[in-house]
Amino acid sequence: MWKDIISHSMEIDLLKSYIHTNKIPRTLLFSGMKGVGKSMVALEFFKALNCTATPADPCDKCGSCIKAVSGNHPDILKIIPDGSEIKVGDVRRILNELGLKPFLARYRVVIIEPAEMLNKSSANILLKSLEEPPNTTIFILISHKPGLLLPTITSRCQEITFKPIAPENINMNFDPVILKLTSGAIGGLIESDVEYVSFIRNKIISVLNGSDPFSAAESMSRKDGDILITLSIIESFIRDFMAAHLGSSNVINEEVLQLTLNIKDSYFFDNISKTLNELRSMQDSSINMKTALSGILYQMGNIIQR
Repeated sequence: MWKDIISHSMEIDLLKSYIHTNKIPRTLLFSGMKGVGKSMVALEFFKALNCTATPADPCDKCGSCIKAVSGNHPDILKIIPDGSEIKVGDVRRILNELGLKPFLARYRVVIIEPAEMLNKSSANILLKSLEEPPNTTIFILISHKPGLLLPTITSRCQEITFKPIAPENINMNFDPVILKLTSGAIGGLIESDVEYVSFIRNKIISVLNGSDPFSAAESMSRKDGDILITLSIIESFIRDFMAAHLGSSNVINEEVLQLTLNIKDSYFFDNISKTLNELRSMQDSSINMKTALSGILYQMGNIIQR
């Protein structure tokens, strides 16, 4: 339902107005950084177009909404990359279905994501359909990097730009640090990732407050999660140490401002940054991650003056 979308009220109101006035663009371009919720809005727009109970405001209870939520609606067609690009065959396969009427919905929606992965040939194949789409078909191109699209494609689309999510639009139950870590793009994180971020942050904070870095590293290495997320969180603390060391209060993890740092020179930052980069490059090797994390956490805890 629309209420489940975080932020983007202006964009949603615009999409609703298209339905209420029956002036629905046949080609839309949803642009903006990855993770801000463009795909979620595209799905809700399809539901709003075709909801049999409350048009423009999907109910999530009618047959059309239920099928859309389950991912089984036959009138949602997706064109996605085959490997490193969207190829001609991927586009043609979907376009061949557009000669038929929608199976169940008033409007069929073709979602192309990420649209910047259309190669030149597949973009040109798509172009004619964007110029003269069937009356019952709407194209939604979702692009994280719209500057990479061919001008002939963008010129035929009504573009809606999605901005990063502002902190004031976040539910208070949501960790605001995650918003800062992702630069206002939280759509790429699943619920388990959010829980993992909180877990790792709490372990790091406990070490900074005097807990044993080795036991913290042991529990962190046992916890199921993406090691790249762990390294990014650690890096955010290192960035905050540097900001605080230079007298700035512009930090991601505000707990750092409550600590007294004992950093004598830049060696700490150089050394730990080098270690983090090495871990990123060796994450799939046989490296003992617990030992590596222990070393990093020990260094981080060691610069706190107590």
